[in-house]
Amino acid sequence: MGMTIEPDDFRGTLLELVRRFERLLNAIDSHKRPLNRRESFHFQDFLEFLKTERWQEADGALRRAEQLAPIPAQFSDLEATNVVVTTAELRERLAKAMK
Repeated sequence: MGMTIEPDDFRGTLLELVRRFERLLNAIDSHKRPLNRRESFHFQDFLEFLKTERWQEADGALRRAEQLAPIPAQFSDLEATNVVVTTAELRERLAKAMK
């Protein structure tokens, strides 16, 4: 189930999405483990959707990261999907996207 997003409440939606993102990163950090390939892909997807204010898609990307959903077939063989970013890098990208 995705979140219902009201057009007039974009600030609240943005804050909720960012809180969920941070909570997921904190959980990964607390287990002292690196991101896996799927998480990395979906988190990066989330940040791209966030930058373009595509809230529904951002919510979907977070859900896919939470569920460790497979990387879509059209992207799975790309070399870029084998590059796994760190939680610190994701936090830096989030900070830049929020400016």
